This record gives sequence, structure tokens and C-alpha cells, in this order.
Amino acid sequence: MKKYCREQGDTDLAVWYNGSSQQKMEYWLTAKAKGDNFMHFLQQPPGGLGEKLTEAALSGFRDNREYVVIIGNI
Repeated sequence: MKKYCREQGDTDLAVWYNGSSQQKMEYWLTAKAKGDNFMHFLQQPPGGLGEKLTEAALSGFRDNREYVVIIGNI
């Protein structure tokens, strides 16, 4: 994913998290990416799965993204 994001230039990876802090998420995932932080970290909004997915999708479109792909688990 990191290689794809870097090569495309117009591709971003947003990590929506819950139950942690941005600092902890960045520390954990930046280490996994060998220090290359190509991700944006965002706190999930309150509510159920539908509200969280809606906000994630709308956030991408508000940032003028043509496509938004959501991958997650519950």
C-alpha cells in the first residue's frame, strides 16, 4: 500500500481509529511502515457502524476525492 500511495501521488490512506490516541496510532503504524508516515489519522465519530462508515466516506468526498474505498472490521 505504501508503494502504491507513493507512486500514484494522488492516493492517500486515512486510518480511522477508536479507543486510542493519534500519537499512539502514529507510533504503532509508522513503525510498521519502517518510519515512513504516508497515512492520515482520524478519530472515529461516535455512533454505530453506519454513522462511522458514512463519516469516513463523506470525509473523503469533502476532500475532493473522486473515489473512496473503505476497508474495516468490527
